Amino acid sequence: MAKSMARDTANDEHARDDYVMNMIALHFGKKEFDNAETMMWRGGAYSQDMTEGLAMRDPKELAKLDFLKGVEKFEGEVLFLTSENNKAWGADYLKDFLKFYQHADQQIVRNSGHVIFVEQPKHSNVMIDTFLSK
Repeated sequence: MAKSMARDTANDEHARDDYVMNMIALHFGKKEFDNAETMMWRGGAYSQDMTEGLAMRDPKELAKLDFLKGVEKFEGEVLFLTSENNKAWGADYLKDFLKFYQHADQQIVRNSGHVIFVEQPKHSNVMIDTFLSK
């Protein structure tokens, strides 16, 4: 384990789950990016379990999910950052969602896999800062 991954999980009820979730992502993500040792450790396991996990366990909860409801009414600009190397949810997949927004822009984060903000934090932040400074 990289030194950057050593964390004290004793005083935080969700830290251990976040740590384990990150270790799984680290294991499977090494093929996607080179700086795996600097990956985030707070993966949001509890939040993911209460949203995606709940929807996967309960068909009624899954049926309630509609992430596009009302987005066509939003008049502001929207920036979508897309992974260059994520084959499942990459740039081509995201293009289908741009049409739901009045003013949407898609930018590709080069040399990134599934976790773009961890894999390419400087590049991602520059893209976001540029978008927000318009």
